[in-house]
This record gives sequence, structure tokens and C-alpha cells, in this order.
Amino acid sequence: MDRKWLICVLLIAIVIVAPMFTGAKAVAKPIKLVWGSHWPPHLAPYQVIERWFKKLENMSNGQLEFKIYPGATLSAIDTALYDLQAGSTDFQTVSAHIFTAEFPITHAMQYFWYDYRDLPLANNVFWKTYDHFPEIQAEFAAAKVRPFCIIVPGALQLHSRKAVRRLSDLKGMEIGIGGAYLLPVFEKFGASPSDIIYMEFYTSLQKNIIDACTFNNEFLKAMKLGEVTKYTTGLGGSYDASGSTLCIREEAWKSLPPNIQKLLNETTQDLRQDYFRSIKAVNEVGKKFALDLGHEFIEFPSEDIKKWYNVCEEVARSGAAELDKKGYPGTKIFEYTRKVKAELE
Repeated sequence: MDRKWLICVLLIAIVIVAPMFTGAKAVAKPIKLVWGSHWPPHLAPYQVIERWFKKLENMSNGQLEFKIYPGATLSAIDTALYDLQAGSTDFQTVSAHIFTAEFPITHAMQYFWYDYRDLPLANNVFWKTYDHFPEIQAEFAAAKVRPFCIIVPGALQLHSRKAVRRLSDLKGMEIGIGGAYLLPVFEKFGASPSDIIYMEFYTSLQKNIIDACTFNNEFLKAMKLGEVTKYTTGLGGSYDASGSTLCIREEAWKSLPPNIQKLLNETTQDLRQDYFRSIKAVNEVGKKFALDLGHEFIEFPSEDIKKWYNVCEEVARSGAAELDKKGYPGTKIFEYTRKVKAELE
């Protein structure tokens, strides 16, 4: 045999046989998932979800890789669900008050979260209710998304240009609300609330379009609301526990291998706990920022808080009754949330 030919045969044999003895394997390409975040990077929801994705990348040993498009550069808050369904993003936070046709129950549940001591309690009640009622689960399944974590701002506050010390002070005020859940409550007290996207709060206050807005204390610094308001009034432990949920599109979920699905499920509680800690911390930072500017924090007197709760319950029961008329167990869901809340307190 020609020497050159013999060398070629030996080289080919080495290439074929060597991996059998060294255990070498072809490196699989990572699974790439996209998050089109409507949250900008300086806000807590973005930072918490980004940390979770990095944790998943590390724990998957290179199987997962996330591409993030922040600040509505790929997917906006008012197109989030449709972007998921179209496949332009794999993860997104979906707001029930925007997609009311797809989430009639979850949207109506936004009226249920009053008189809660903290966000973890509201979270636990929401997920227990979600697990208990297949009708709620069916909404997400029909929308072809799978929920992981509620992404809401913590206790809602009223940030205002004038002092609101009593419920009677609300009369005639123009109030921007980042979600329709408190609209009917404020209307009962003579205010004129309007649904405004949270990114527009600052300019709306600055231009005197509105007198106040509702959100958490994080926004006093993160969105500079402390610069255009002078007062913050607590709203009696009002939350938006079903308002916005981090979801993965169902097709993306089904495409994941079982070990990766297991990883996401097993780290979901870590994601939620990190979110609670972060929201609590940034709310304290926002409050300190406002106090340094001379901001005043106000709580309603007990008799006004009682009136607030009564109106909140009236609105919640009205929303539940509307669900009943449509064939959903609205009143049962509302009463279940109150029962579970009492048991967990």
C-alpha cells in the first residue's frame, strides 16, 4: 500500500475511533428563549426576572440561553399577549386589565385584593385560588400561555400634588390609575379616575393633567414621582394581585425537554420570594427618596379605612355578580379568596 494512502487511512481511523475511547460528545446548541420586556431595566420587576433567567442559564449547564429586549423595544404592555401568541417573544408579563376579553375572571379578581397586610399574603391567596378553580386555569390555557409569577407593585398608594387626609378630599380629583381595578372605587368617593399607562404618570402630573396617581412607593424614585408630588396616602392594603402575570407561551413550554421544564417549575418559588424581597426593598428606597425631598406620608383615619373597605367589597361583589351572569363562578371565587385570606392571616 502506498505510504501516503496508509497515513490517510490511519488519520481517518483516529478521527472515527478516538471519541469512542475519550467519551467526547458533540456539544448541543443551547435552547434560546426570548423575553420582550415592557419593563425598563432600572425597575425591580425587570431586575428580578433577569436574575431568574441568569440563574436558569447557570443551573441548566448551558442548555438555556435568554435574549432580553428591555423597555418595550420588542413587546409593549398593550400587545404583550398577542406578541406571545405570535411567537415574537417567549416570555412576557400579561396584564389582565388590558386583555379583558381573554381573562374575564382574572380581570374581575383585581377588585378582590383589599385589606391585605402584604404582597406575599396576596400572592398565596391568588395561587391557592388559581389551583382551586379550573375556570381560572382555563383562561390561561385558552390564551395559550402558562403563568409563573404575579408581577405587581406591592401595596398601592395615592401619590398626589395636594394632601389627601380624608376620603372626602378625593372629591373632584383627577386620578391616574395604572390599571382599571380602582376606577369604580374612586368614583364612589367623587373622584374622576382614568386608566393611564404607568410610563405616562410623570408627565401627566407635571403638566397638571392629573392631580394624583396610584402605584407603589418604588415609583417615587424610579419614575421620579417624588419630584412632581408632595404627598402619599395609603390605600388600606389594596393590591393588584391578579393584575399582571409573567407567562411563557405554551408552544415554547412544550418545546422544552422535561429536565428544563422541571427546572423552571422547581425555581418558581425562588423567583416569587426574590420578587417579594425586591419590591419591599425598592419601596423603602422610594419612600426615603421622597422623604428627603420633604414628602409627607399620610394614612386615612380608621373610620375612613372602614368606609374604603366597605366600598371595595361592594365593588368586588358587583364584579363577581357580573361574572355569575356570564356563567363563571364569580361569587364563589370572591368568597373563596376571603376564606383563604382569613385562614392564612
